[in-house]
Amino acid sequence: MIASIEITIIAVILAVAYQIIIRPGELLQSWARFVNLQINNKTLQKLLLCPYCLGGQIALWLSVYYICKGHSIGCIMSVPTSIIIIYFIVKHNFNVG
Repeated sequence: MIASIEITIIAVILAVAYQIIIRPGELLQSWARFVNLQINNKTLQKLLLCPYCLGGQIALWLSVYYICKGHSIGCIMSVPTSIIIIYFIVKHNFNVG
């Protein structure tokens, strides 16, 4: 149970921080511009710029790591939980999507 909460908190913090720094006028604005102009595949663009995708991947791989360390399989529930929390934070605070 504690592992799921840790994974969710880490994934949410990193994904929201990523959303903040790729916004116009911020540190990684040039990264977002590069992805939009140089990569023609819309699915790949979405994967590289979407905070939900990033948060889901972080939560998934941290869950796999925790399961390999011997925690219960229940920590995999942190993946959808993280995505939902990130979605509502980004939608409420950044008016995206």
